[in-house]
Amino acid sequence: AILQRLANACQDEDSSRAQNRNRAVGDKHDEQTGKRQREGRPRRHHKDGRVYNAWAKIEVKARRYRKARKILRQGLEQHPRDFSLLQAAGKVEELIGNYSAARALYSESLWIQPS
Repeated sequence: AILQRLANACQDEDSSRAQNRNRAVGDKHDEQTGKRQREGRPRRHHKDGRVYNAWAKIEVKARRYRKARKILRQGLEQHPRDFSLLQAAGKVEELIGNYSAARALYSESLWIQPS
């Protein structure tokens, strides 16, 4: 339930741009529900790892570092070039005490976004 709320919050800020961009030939408007129906296309996935990052932050605040690590790994599987996920994973490794892994994650993040 919380993951769905986080996903909805991330999608809300992009919704107006996405509505115009996602209109494609073959989309149909459902008169009964008032919603657009996609034909033959899979559901859109998130463009970046904001949902995973927010979810992991909740777990870190609750001091569930192993759970946060697992969530960030899932996010990095889907978004391997998301520098904010790499930074968050580095922070979790640092909190656990795994400084060499934290350094490697921070370094990878800096290669993607050098700032």
